[in-house]
Amino acid sequence: MSYRTRSIVAITLVLFGLGQRTLGSASNRSLVADQPVPNGQTIDFHLPDQTDGSAPLIVLLHGGGDKGNGEMTPLAQTLADRGAVVAVPMYYSGQPRSQQDIEKTFRDVVCSIRYSRSRAAEFGADPNNLTLVGFSYGGYPAMAIRLASEDSYGFDCLPEISHAPQSVVGLGGAYKYDAQVSSRTWNKDCSPFLIDGTSRPSQVPTVLVHGANDFNVPAEFAERYFRQLDTAGHPVALQILATRHAELIDPRDPAGRRAVDSIMEAAAGTPAVGRSGPPTTSPYARLMQSDSV
Repeated sequence: MSYRTRSIVAITLVLFGLGQRTLGSASNRSLVADQPVPNGQTIDFHLPDQTDGSAPLIVLLHGGGDKGNGEMTPLAQTLADRGAVVAVPMYYSGQPRSQQDIEKTFRDVVCSIRYSRSRAAEFGADPNNLTLVGFSYGGYPAMAIRLASEDSYGFDCLPEISHAPQSVVGLGGAYKYDAQVSSRTWNKDCSPFLIDGTSRPSQVPTVLVHGANDFNVPAEFAERYFRQLDTAGHPVALQILATRHAELIDPRDPAGRRAVDSIMEAAAGTPAVGRSGPPTTSPYARLMQSDSV
């Protein structure tokens, strides 16, 4: 192969690769990356090969720390392969130590949901069928938004668009972060642990998927949250799997594949209810029996 031929091939491959990032490929499907949200963060959209405009819209919230939304890419691609339009936003997920930290998290998440819904029809999704999924720390804002009334968030980011989900799924969710700022008025309004069963939506299907051997976020958090939701009359399922934490977002792992099924079932309006799986017997269990913790 001559130098000129090699150069043409190399240029072609580079251009083709760039096109793949925007338009999709067999390995990465359609990816519309780094879309700017009015609030200042960005969102990646993973699109199915084909849709008739009725695809479910799934918003995936990553966990805390510095991994960002990239840790959700394999799960997002798998859900897109199953026919969903998947939005994966970057949002503030630092350790919540103040009212301002909590508000920044919720502002970012609310704006991301609204923006995703505003683009849904463009990508072939039904904007009225939105499933909100939160992994690890992301489970906290996901469940809090599910519980709070929609007028609890007076943000000026696309205020004409609803951020209320039709279903919610928690994957190894950290549902107890509110304890650090529980005296704050904002946090009481949206706290997953201050359920009164009357002032918050009661018919949003909720699925909690957790690893029995999760040492990052003990399964007892999900057990307690399930008991509270169930007692308050909310439609909720708890699925305890024989796994740990990160496996829940890895579609190559049996637990990750089960999580994908649970998300798609919720998006289809057919989530399970009740508790399934082995009992949680870690040293945290006795501590978590008390709702005062």
